Amino acid sequence: LIPTATAEIIDLRYGAPRWRQTSSMNFPRSDLTLVTLPTGQVLAIGGNQARDTTYGLPHNPDETTRVLAAEMGTPADGQWTTLASMQTFRGYHSGAVLLPDGRVYVGGGGKKDHFTDHSTAEIFSPPYLFQGARPTIRSAPDLVHYGQSFTVQSPEAALVTRVSIVKLPSMTHSLNMNQGFGFLSFQLVDGAVRVTSPTNANAYTPGHYMLFLLRGGVPSPAKIIRLLE
Repeated sequence: LIPTATAEIIDLRYGAPRWRQTSSMNFPRSDLTLVTLPTGQVLAIGGNQARDTTYGLPHNPDETTRVLAAEMGTPADGQWTTLASMQTFRGYHSGAVLLPDGRVYVGGGGKKDHFTDHSTAEIFSPPYLFQGARPTIRSAPDLVHYGQSFTVQSPEAALVTRVSIVKLPSMTHSLNMNQGFGFLSFQLVDGAVRVTSPTNANAYTPGHYMLFLLRGGVPSPAKIIRLLE
């Protein structure tokens, strides 16, 4: 695999999917992990700038080409912002997943081309955790059906500006096979948020999701809900 910094966006809301190139990341990477955040932004973390020997390409077998800095992309404007750096290289066989408290778990790496195995983990705190008080979810149903309207109780309901869901992760080999995200429609009612669940089971496959309330760009800790037909 050849490290690249290029990024592209595919929009599946149309009959013919629309694919376009967006701004490049600040670091070329291979074997990186992308994590969707409750704000709809994307965290790029880990990876290296060496070429993979799998296809007979030149390769540097040590970790001098590692990328330790995380960066966050915003699909709306295509911009990438460099964030804090990890302590340990996370490349092939590593993983990164969003936690219900809004932080990101990053761990593993190694088992390939003489890279050192890393049986450790780190926790990354995205910038939104340092941008003011977080809303909270007092209660929400455990199970909702497609197209259902349901109530989320929150002491900060009047401050909620968005509601999002992120599917629980299923992570291996730098790929999250279960990643899904969406903003949900909602209304503010007396001391609560009235949310409408998704209607499209193709875009939002059945299963467990983390439900977040957002105040501006600051998410609440999640409530895990199960979405069923």
